[in-house]
Amino acid sequence: DSLGGNTKTTLLCTCSPHIFNREETISTLRFATRAKLISTVVYKNTVLSAQQMTKLIKNLRREIVDLKQKLQDKVINAMDEENKENDFSMEKSSMNMDPAMQKQMIEDLKNYKDE
Repeated sequence: DSLGGNTKTTLLCTCSPHIFNREETISTLRFATRAKLISTVVYKNTVLSAQQMTKLIKNLRREIVDLKQKLQDKVINAMDEENKENDFSMEKSSMNMDPAMQKQMIEDLKNYKDE
């Protein structure tokens, strides 16, 4: 990654002919071989005029608004789905409830409404 971009990079590897530095020299040559295979794509930097910059900023702001709206819609949909699942799980648990317990809950709800 650090070798990419619009720069010209030169890599200089130094090696020693002494037997004492043999492992380090081999490691350096292996690295140099791998580094030589790295290729970058150079692209020309463009300078935008004031109009182009204004248009770009306007488009980016519009994109931000659209993305925020999509995110908000997703959150709302997820909350709706969660509520539906919770409602269904309550219905499911009430089906498994003892009939006497169901009757008691209905009475409690009626009393709560009256208060």
